[in-house]
Amino acid sequence: MSEGGRVKEMTLRVLVQPALAIEVAPLEGKPGPVTVAVKIGNRSARPLDGVLRLRVPASWKADAPETKVTGLKPGEVREVRCGLRWTADWKPGESAAAEFDAGGGLSVAQPIIPNCFRLCRAKDLTIDGRLDDWPARARMPAWMLGSTHGRPDAKVYLAWAPEGIYGAVEVPGAVLDKTDPRSFWSGNCLEIFIDSRNEKRRRAYGPGDHQFWFVPLVEEKRVYAGQWKQGSEIPETRYDIPGIRGAAIATPGGYVMEFLLPAAEIQKFKPAAGGAIGLNLNLTIKGRQFPHEVYWPAPKSLNIQVRPGDWGSMDLVE
Repeated sequence: MSEGGRVKEMTLRVLVQPALAIEVAPLEGKPGPVTVAVKIGNRSARPLDGVLRLRVPASWKADAPETKVTGLKPGEVREVRCGLRWTADWKPGESAAAEFDAGGGLSVAQPIIPNCFRLCRAKDLTIDGRLDDWPARARMPAWMLGSTHGRPDAKVYLAWAPEGIYGAVEVPGAVLDKTDPRSFWSGNCLEIFIDSRNEKRRRAYGPGDHQFWFVPLVEEKRVYAGQWKQGSEIPETRYDIPGIRGAAIATPGGYVMEFLLPAAEIQKFKPAAGGAIGLNLNLTIKGRQFPHEVYWPAPKSLNIQVRPGDWGSMDLVE
């Protein structure tokens, strides 16, 4: 239709889904032989054949490094179970991942996430929202972070000290809308689940189990922290816990948040080299298209928040 010039301009945005999807369950239990469940999804309009490859550190061993997958129908999600022997040792630059290659440039990969990590001791850290004083070994390796959508576009740092647990995140792709920090699930936040006893068995929450949340309040340049009541571990949910040292600053397109969770706020916590704690972290990012979650070792979709015996293990080292 024309009336001598442009009458109306309409913008059309199309979200194109990848042709392939893959989901890898995090490793559970102690290092040793395990079976990894890998789910492969075909989102295209035609059947696909391909190869599932396990890429692991030199100290690990996959029973079958390659598995053929044939006749994957449109809309089908197929689970492939893979035998693997893993260890808690890997060299810098090594990683573990499952990759499905359907040829023709169609491939997808997800990390195989171990549920153990060495938490180094923090020294001379200043809570100011600048992360240049964090040692490289305090950063969670990017390949160990899972994401519910796309790549885990965030940096996560953790360290221990006699005074407590230090944490920091750098998130480049977050929309900083004003949200109620008491309703932390509706905006940008970091949840850290801590079991100070590192007790690995199926059980409900008890003394020593914690669900903390941290929200960046960039306008106030501070961190809002709370502790959610799940069971008998605390009398009631705690909001805006006093004594939490934190800093939050806006960056181009995102934010940086840094904090110290005092040892006095963690029941039965005895910070010392050679000890261990149970831990799960879940970083909710309010993205420009939709929210997603960066996690270690397990996502909240597995109800990990109510399964303290299945959280990962952090070994406290110097």
